[in-house]
Amino acid sequence: MVKRYVRQVKESRDRIAYLRFETMPGQQAQVDFGDFQVLAPNGRCRPCMFL
Repeated sequence: MVKRYVRQVKESRDRIAYLRFETMPGQQAQVDFGDFQVLAPNGRCRPCMFL
C-alpha cells in the first residue's frame, strides 16, 4: 500500500533536468568556501573565512 502511494507521488512530481556542459581547461574554477571560529592567542574567538 505504501509502495503504491510513493510510486504515484513520484510519478506526479515534475522532474528537473540539469544540463551538463564542459569548458576548456583553465576557463572555469570551483572553490569551497567556509567560515570557522578560531581561538586567538588572547583567548577570544575570531571568525575566519577560508577558500
